[in-house]
Amino acid sequence: MTGIQDFLKYRSLSGLSVSGNGRSICFIVTQPVLAGNRYTRELWMCGQDGAGLRRLLGDGRFTGPCAWLDDETVGYLACGEGAPFYCGLNVRTGNAVELACLPEGALGAWMLADGSVVYLRTDRPFTREYPQELSFLKEHEDGFETLDEIPACFNGEGYVSGRRRALYLVGPVRKTVKVTSDEMNVDRVIPRPEGLYFAGRTYRGMNTEPGIYFLSREGGQPSALVPEGLYRIHAWNVEEDGTVVFAAHDKRVHIMSDDPAFYRAGPQGVSRMDIPEMSVGDGICHDCVYGEGSALAARAGEVFFVTTRQRDSVIVKAAQGRGPQPVSPDGMAVTEFCLLPQGGLAMIAMGPKCLQELWIVREGAARKLTSFSGDCLRPEDVLPCETFAFSNQGFTVNCVVLKPADFDPSGRYPVIFYIHGGAKMCYTDVYFHEMQYLASSGYFVVLGNPRGSDGQGSGFARLLGHYGEPDYDDFMRIVDEALKRFPNMDERRMGVTGGSYGGILTNWVVTHTDRFRAAVAQRSICSMVSTFGTADNGFNFVREQMGGDLWNGFEDLWRQSPLKYAVNCRTPLLLIHSDEDYRCHYTEAMQMFTALKYLGVETEVCLIHGEDHGLSRSGRPVQRIKRLYEIRRWFDLHLAEADA
Repeated sequence: MTGIQDFLKYRSLSGLSVSGNGRSICFIVTQPVLAGNRYTRELWMCGQDGAGLRRLLGDGRFTGPCAWLDDETVGYLACGEGAPFYCGLNVRTGNAVELACLPEGALGAWMLADGSVVYLRTDRPFTREYPQELSFLKEHEDGFETLDEIPACFNGEGYVSGRRRALYLVGPVRKTVKVTSDEMNVDRVIPRPEGLYFAGRTYRGMNTEPGIYFLSREGGQPSALVPEGLYRIHAWNVEEDGTVVFAAHDKRVHIMSDDPAFYRAGPQGVSRMDIPEMSVGDGICHDCVYGEGSALAARAGEVFFVTTRQRDSVIVKAAQGRGPQPVSPDGMAVTEFCLLPQGGLAMIAMGPKCLQELWIVREGAARKLTSFSGDCLRPEDVLPCETFAFSNQGFTVNCVVLKPADFDPSGRYPVIFYIHGGAKMCYTDVYFHEMQYLASSGYFVVLGNPRGSDGQGSGFARLLGHYGEPDYDDFMRIVDEALKRFPNMDERRMGVTGGSYGGILTNWVVTHTDRFRAAVAQRSICSMVSTFGTADNGFNFVREQMGGDLWNGFEDLWRQSPLKYAVNCRTPLLLIHSDEDYRCHYTEAMQMFTALKYLGVETEVCLIHGEDHGLSRSGRPVQRIKRLYEIRRWFDLHLAEADA
């Protein structure tokens, strides 16, 4: 049995870093806590054999990434009451040494081989000039915004117009130099002995896709290894010889839902590798993972990366002319990994009855080094998942089912059908607190992967210009197949819910069928017309995925908008949205709510203040509990015992 607050006990691992000799691994452990309504972050380490597992730094003593400076010293960004510091911690003695004092607002810091420290900070380099008599307005810039770039806001960051994540270098003599231009916005940094590699994009009224740059330890200007604007980069890393390997969409031939291709970049330019296009990264839905890490690495001409399949996400390796081969076990969700110097790799992964743990993988066999979930998630308390699949129009549709707790074969139970986000993500049997909680509350829970989902290639994932058509057809087949295979599901008490893309399709479902007695649309979109101008990625998403824009294909945008069909809706609908969600703006929920109220349909909005698009996964604990409460409340209200 799983309770609504059980996720507060769960700890998540991220930020893997391996010492140069390969003997020690450090990582970050994150946990939600109700006191203070926040997340704690601790720095831990262990040997590659699992020995010596211990906490290095407690909550409140560090932020940002950590990395080994030598075989005994970990560099990290320390937070405190005053300015942050970049520190080095000797893991043998426990002594920490301040290496550089950094300005307030530093987001991350890294040390180069010559002792220089590079840090990342958000700047506001462009401010408006005022007449002398109004010069005092400069002191109040935080009270208003001047927006002259798109996207003007970004999910999780708020208003970003005129703001830049800039790189600064603090030299051995403590002289600070800005590394990037005022127009450059930095996305990711990888320090190496020879210098600094970073992804960045230059804003000129409208942002573009980032390029990858290199700054030599000798100084000078950064040089572009991968040009901006041509590639939508999914993941990248650097080989020992300084070659950049990356997985990306070539925007001239791909759209964002396609699987990426693989490329190498160096002083001679960019070349495509002879490796099949495959998804990169963990595309499995879960709600107990906090923090990020690397999903791609390269060594000696081989590329290692996480890829999502129909039932799991695994690490594979590939090389020029040699197809990918799995190197990690089946049946898990790998969220990040790093290569070990002597061979093998360390990975963070979770399974059906296990939260994230640290594993060592050699020759395809994995050995678990940590047991953080052992004291908070007993396998016998996890409701088992059943799977089924069927064919529809030449594709295989995979589904996962959780039976209600205390299931009685002679009983009849309400059922909730879930639609995942993405759309290019997928459900598997990997542990999912939300689903366990609802099944423990007496519901069948059905998780389906209709067309648009990850794990079966670009052909399965492409919905280009046809949202609400093949995906809706697959979803309704999921409903029919589930009812046929599980006769204890009560067809008279069915609910549907989903978030992001799942929220879009939920809105679509209730405007195209009356089969469901209740629905919950979360962080949803109802109009592709308004999304073009309100979502942080709207002008890109709508153009690529809907097959047009407001001036070339308006009718196609409106045709794929659930709001067009709201007049057909009879299903009671709860809309849950965050007011700082800039990926799917809360005005989308308000439009749907207003339309249904106007049309006399039972509907409510639960607007969560101070959260963004990641509410269900990384929102503050109280707000996450409120969301889960509202979902169950709405379904309890409408899916009670069927009328006689």
